[in-house]
Amino acid sequence: MSEVAGIVLAAGRSVRAGRIKALATLEGETWIARAVRAQRESGIERVVVVLGEPHAAPIARALPEGARWVRNPTPERGMLSSLQVALATLDAERVVVSLIDHPRVRASTVRALIAALDAGALVARPRFAGRRGHPYAVAGAAIRALREAPLDRSARDVLLGMVPALDVEVDDPGVLDDLDSRSSVG
Repeated sequence: MSEVAGIVLAAGRSVRAGRIKALATLEGETWIARAVRAQRESGIERVVVVLGEPHAAPIARALPEGARWVRNPTPERGMLSSLQVALATLDAERVVVSLIDHPRVRASTVRALIAALDAGALVARPRFAGRRGHPYAVAGAAIRALREAPLDRSARDVLLGMVPALDVEVDDPGVLDDLDSRSSVG
């Protein structure tokens, strides 16, 4: 199997949160550190974090050692633009994509997504209590489709209907977190 790379999308302006989400803490650890750790503990060695203004510098300073970052010059164009910036820096045929506002995701979930790619899935999404969540994993043709997609589409639109896709049942309520409001970032 080819190596799996990790991407953490953290280029948003954190407007709804009222403060920098990536630097919020949970159990004494920043959300950005938690996202990188979940990927690394799953066996992913190369993790790229996508940052954008106005928060790139303080988040970059808070990154765990060895995590690489890239700047999305136009994060206002949407999450797909950040994903494309990261994919342009990676020569990888298999990638796990994490979102900064899901800081409770467990490494075991990331490992389960990688196992789905190992079994031949082009797209693997975690599911908990009947609901799909994040992160997600993509391979081969799915990565190429994301790289080439016009920015007026979302990653979800691009991946919709791609087969083989697999929903991976996980025992991880963190996949359903979407902590992007003032009350959740606190």
